[in-house]
Amino acid sequence: MEIAGHTIRGGLFFVGRELQAPRSGRKDPSLLDPSARVAASGADVAGSSVPYWPSYSEITPAARLAHLQWLAGGRSDPDYGICYPFIFLYGLERRLFHDGETGDAAAIVAEVERLLAIYGRDYSFRTYASKLLGAAAALLDDVPKPTPSPALWTGEELPVAIRLHLGRRIAEGAALDADDALVWLLGHPETRTRTAIERCFPEARLLWEAKFAERFPSGMKVAAPKRTMLVRYGAASGEFEAEIVPSFAGRPVPDVVGLSAPLKWMREALDACSEELQPYSRLLGRKPEARGTIEAAFLVPKTIANTEFGAPAKAVGDALRARLTTSGMAATPVRTLMSSLGMPDTAEGKVPAATATQLGAILDRLDLGIEPDRRYGSGTPGLEGDVILFSAPGGGNVDSDRDEYKAMRTMIEVAVLAAAADDSKDFAELAAIEADIAASAGLGAAERARLQAFARHLMSAGTKQGNVLSRLAKMPDLDRKRVARSAMSAVLADGHASPAEIRFLEKLYKTMGLPVDDLYSAIHRGAIEVDAPVSIAPEEVAVGVAIPTGPSADASVAAPAPVVRVDQARLDRIRSETSAVSQLLADIFEEDAEDPAPVVRRDAASVTEAEGLIGLDRAHGRLLRSVEARGTVDRSEFDRLARDFGLLPDGAIETINEWAFDRFDESILDEDDDGLTVPDHLRAALSDVSETA
Repeated sequence: MEIAGHTIRGGLFFVGRELQAPRSGRKDPSLLDPSARVAASGADVAGSSVPYWPSYSEITPAARLAHLQWLAGGRSDPDYGICYPFIFLYGLERRLFHDGETGDAAAIVAEVERLLAIYGRDYSFRTYASKLLGAAAALLDDVPKPTPSPALWTGEELPVAIRLHLGRRIAEGAALDADDALVWLLGHPETRTRTAIERCFPEARLLWEAKFAERFPSGMKVAAPKRTMLVRYGAASGEFEAEIVPSFAGRPVPDVVGLSAPLKWMREALDACSEELQPYSRLLGRKPEARGTIEAAFLVPKTIANTEFGAPAKAVGDALRARLTTSGMAATPVRTLMSSLGMPDTAEGKVPAATATQLGAILDRLDLGIEPDRRYGSGTPGLEGDVILFSAPGGGNVDSDRDEYKAMRTMIEVAVLAAAADDSKDFAELAAIEADIAASAGLGAAERARLQAFARHLMSAGTKQGNVLSRLAKMPDLDRKRVARSAMSAVLADGHASPAEIRFLEKLYKTMGLPVDDLYSAIHRGAIEVDAPVSIAPEEVAVGVAIPTGPSADASVAAPAPVVRVDQARLDRIRSETSAVSQLLADIFEEDAEDPAPVVRRDAASVTEAEGLIGLDRAHGRLLRSVEARGTVDRSEFDRLARDFGLLPDGAIETINEWAFDRFDESILDEDDDGLTVPDHLRAALSDVSETA
């Protein structure tokens, strides 16, 4: 068909001089009238001259030129104003619903679906085109299963296509599946999807399916409502209305529009999905390209960690588990571990507290534990040292304040100190410590696994925890004796005791208020060999005057029972060892020096050393002061500052806000669309918790 020099193919439009609109009586707005003047040039491509209710016969010649160009170009150019697809749509709806010509129905539905894919970003066109498709499904009894998508929501009413699908499922007595429930919820006018759902919809859909299967393992049964469907179609052109009564198996289709009870659980479940996806969504908001990376995989909710979205994390977990020995443990360099987990490298010294917490949380997801783990009282690892990885469901969560756990941890520290006193930490000594752990009836499986790893770490890294002895002195008598036995077991494990080990045990007994004579007796009962100078020739005693014998013993008094003879000379030699041994023991029991602060790259605007905050380490304190000094920082700038201080941004926010809750009962870093700020009413309060470096 050629009109005004433009060849138009594909059909599905009205051409002529007379076609009356159903309601207004004017020419039908979709009619292409060949007699209407068309501009030779200067097409109004944007449609700026076209009114809200466009009609081909009433728009300007420049607009007619643009409309004909759009039609001749295949009705696909998104640069043309939305008014031109609407004029074309007016003809399609008339043909199907007013004229009742269903012979073209399949072609009309396919064309509207095609147009919707191109122009669906326009809310008005998407709404009217979707209504046409829903009414067409009711008219033609062709009800495809809707696909879950946030785009199902129109804000007006539950789309007809969804009502038809759900009504037919209910009519046939079938239980609704996860997709059925989700399209119902997403299409409902009262549903408001949050950013995390829209940004991470593929992940949200998997999470939804898991929650639905847990709640409704056999599907959701919905009782058929009394209300049945009546579809009223209001034409996009405003020129007519049509009523359609759908049927299924010869009976009216139940209408779910009036049902609300099933939606309550759905909304709660979708909100829960959104909450679980928040950290993952924030990352994708800052770095859309992060989907599929290790960093993103560790933020995927654990429920869907075994899907494609958690695959990178699973691969890392498999590789780490492959390193574990038959004991279920393995020593791993800290930097190597952090690199394999996709964590940024930090400054020298110890791992920052927030980073160490995040490291433990990541390993929890992989069913791996780590020692030392600051969350359970064993401090933070040094960046240049090793940690002990061990297999543990959920990461080996324990209550580190439980009395039985604390007592055993203290005994391990003491036993390791004893075993390490002679600088020779062998397998037998470690086995003795692990046997004590295994034999403790008051410990659970997770506690034993974590304490085994803790013992191995102390044996490999050594310990200078000076607070051990002060804790020992405060323990109950029974626990102190158990500690003494544990330390003695470690010393006796290799069949001999060095002078340093004996001196350690002497100090241990004295500190705990136990008789040192008990120690000597225990050494001899254990048939232990005490290392001492080797005798080269037998000792010869010089001849002298005999010592007179004492008074005769009363014959009536029984002879004393045999007693254990202590080789006092050997023990004296041990106690008189060189001052080097004393210095060694002093070093072992001295109080730990404060951990060195990590070296960070100083920002020009960062605060000075004298602006620390009580209870907050330097790196986090300076980061908070930097935000306070700037007033507001956008998220990208905050992330850069955090990295400059050797911190992970999300972990830093959490650590700072936890500190603030402890002191002000509220968070101090508020994040909104503008970035992060410190509330005005808390700025003055910071001066009350400032300290001088």
